[in-house]
Amino acid sequence: MLAANASGGTHNVLWHAGVPTSDAGRPVGRTLPTAPRSAAEATAQLPASAAGLLGLDLRHPAHPTTPAPSRTWFDHINPVSRFFDLVVTDWGVRGWQVDLSQVALASHVMCVVSRSERHAVEQAAAIIPALQGLDDGPRIVFVIVDVSGSRGSAPSTPLTGALGVPVVRIPHDPAAGAAAPVESVHTGAQTRIAHAVLAGTIMAEAQRSLLTPRAPVPRSALEAIR
Repeated sequence: MLAANASGGTHNVLWHAGVPTSDAGRPVGRTLPTAPRSAAEATAQLPASAAGLLGLDLRHPAHPTTPAPSRTWFDHINPVSRFFDLVVTDWGVRGWQVDLSQVALASHVMCVVSRSERHAVEQAAAIIPALQGLDDGPRIVFVIVDVSGSRGSAPSTPLTGALGVPVVRIPHDPAAGAAAPVESVHTGAQTRIAHAVLAGTIMAEAQRSLLTPRAPVPRSALEAIR
């Protein structure tokens, strides 16, 4: 498994997973080779967490707080994705006006994550129909996270039926705001259950995506992204 960070935040997927980082918060080790000929060659220089998760940071070293553009994903991940059973990308906070359609193009399953406040949920939910309308678009999972601990004011009516996509709620957990990565064993039981449900939902949607294989990305689309 490969975890790729395209987020501009410091507490990204690599940080949470415990992938070794330098003082600047970037994973140690080199980047992926441009044209690996084997899985061993593709993974040889990548740092790994204690659980064996490989990590790759897609941000430009000179701009560590700027999210990596989607074209960087296609340049670095697309050529080597066949060597990994699963690639999970943290895209961070991105405006839908920027490159959301290209992010969708890169994904079999796409998680739209929102805070639990009503206005945040409504804004995030509004983009789901557009993502579903993309040709050969990804499966969508809507994730609502209680960041503040106030439970927010998200609609109490079931969203799954209204949106037509799975909806997973993540409860507030003070451990999520710790200054150092927290192992799941030290989080609350409800948090661990919610994370397990989310992981299972993502894998189930990934399996469903294989029932209707996506068309290859045309070269013209890749050139447009670049």
